[in-house]
Amino acid sequence: MRFCRCGQIAGQCDCRKREPTKGQTTTQRGYGYDWQKLSKAFRVANPMCERCLENGKIVAVEHVHHVIPISVDRSQRLNWDNLVSLCQACHKEIERQ
Repeated sequence: MRFCRCGQIAGQCDCRKREPTKGQTTTQRGYGYDWQKLSKAFRVANPMCERCLENGKIVAVEHVHHVIPISVDRSQRLNWDNLVSLCQACHKEIERQ
């Protein structure tokens, strides 16, 4: 049995049910200029993958990830405390959960 990051059984919550994004711009999806500026600043302040660092590995950041997804709480979109720096492998692993 797998669990979603919100704590419910995977597939039985609304976290993974995203609104269709086909035809939407990056700004409409929540990744416009304000996000790009914040993301860049976060990468400068947190240049290493936080999950890898916890495991004693040093890997450069490739993604800035929302802990609480935009689809769950859009008000957390630009909240610095809702962000985590991740490498490609860790980001893929989190998105699969």
